[in-house]
Amino acid sequence: MDLNAICKRALDITMACIGMVVASPVMLFIVLLLRLEGPGSPLFAQKRLGKHGKEFFVYKFRKFPPDWGTKGAGVTVDGDTRMTVVGRLLERSKLDELPQLVNIIKGEMSFVGPRPESLRFADCFEGEFAAVLNYTPGIFGPNQSKYRNESKMYPADKDPELFYREVLFPDKARNDLEYFRGSNCLKDLYWIFQGVIASFIGTIDWKRFYNLHAKIFALDVIAITTAWVSANLIRFLPRGSEVVLASIMDGLWAFPFVMIIVLGFFKLYRHPVRFFSFEDATNLVSGSTIALAVTFLGYALIDNRAVSISLLPLMWLLVVPCLMLPRVFWRIKFERELDDNSGDRAGLVIFGVEGGGGRLARWVSAVSSSTNMIGFIDDNPDLIGRKVNNFPVLGMLRDLDTLCDVYAFDEIWVSTILDESKKRQLENICDERGLSVYYLTDIEPFRHALYS
Repeated sequence: MDLNAICKRALDITMACIGMVVASPVMLFIVLLLRLEGPGSPLFAQKRLGKHGKEFFVYKFRKFPPDWGTKGAGVTVDGDTRMTVVGRLLERSKLDELPQLVNIIKGEMSFVGPRPESLRFADCFEGEFAAVLNYTPGIFGPNQSKYRNESKMYPADKDPELFYREVLFPDKARNDLEYFRGSNCLKDLYWIFQGVIASFIGTIDWKRFYNLHAKIFALDVIAITTAWVSANLIRFLPRGSEVVLASIMDGLWAFPFVMIIVLGFFKLYRHPVRFFSFEDATNLVSGSTIALAVTFLGYALIDNRAVSISLLPLMWLLVVPCLMLPRVFWRIKFERELDDNSGDRAGLVIFGVEGGGGRLARWVSAVSSSTNMIGFIDDNPDLIGRKVNNFPVLGMLRDLDTLCDVYAFDEIWVSTILDESKKRQLENICDERGLSVYYLTDIEPFRHALYS
């Protein structure tokens, strides 16, 4: 065993033991969440290919219901219908891989190495790629950073396993071979650090968050901060500016930070603010009440047990309107823009040609004078560019974002049954673009008319 191998193993054991101690509260919390979500073991063990092709069981927190086993594709795609609610959080945060610290201690894995592949992909390790099995599999590495959000890379119109075999696996294998032939402990430390950072940063889709929520998020922080400052001014100004300043500074770190997190659990950032509804308003009031109570209690216990209880109702009276008014304003502004542009954007696109989509387009063009039928989108590549009942098939679901820039339409009628992955992809684009989407297959009269 060379010095680099000895250093690598010592680094693995040391960091894995430290990791087990540091991560144990998080792991216990995850176990509790999985237990509350449903019966079955919180851990998932699956045979993987190790060094020299030796099989071993890799441990993870389960993301799928226990009765699913290994059913379905051997890869996890974005919006995978098999994932539970907690499973989606684990997939997004990569915390499902924490139990692999046990695999590292046992020597079956390393912190840095090629990802251990499922046995169903064993046939991929042929020719130039067979050399990948010469290295101990690991948690981190160049591919783990490059493919941090791999689940989003699978096209909706392709078989995920086939895409993995033909596109992703070859690229991963070449990256692994290029790096690990010249790896050393210092480089391993770099990839461990980068992998941890990528896991935390990648937990949130920052681009989507910025596009949809950045403005209202910033306004919420300002609103909560303003409410806290104003409540302290009302309560303590008669006692002097020094008392006011001391109280403001004591709580300024807690209230915006904790309240935003709690409000997130009440789904205030689940969709663009322009779609603010009565249900959202109800959630805002109840969420603000609970967020204030939780923050106030934590602040009192941790930082200032002498805090005045009168600040709580003052904060509530100030923060609820400050959070509510910008949302109401955005909703009214959005509705006015729709009214102003109704003559320019009254277009309709139908998702799904086969089945009843063609008949639906003919019906719309014949009986509706207020709707401008633009064309179709369909995930059958053989239909792209063709015309059905004189309306063109404009593209596939993956092209929808581009089609929004080219054609004037504001509604999508779905005349076919979509799986959860495609439905989520469609709804994300519609949310970003302000489009309305209607699933006609969920409405019994339309379902009967389309498929009878």
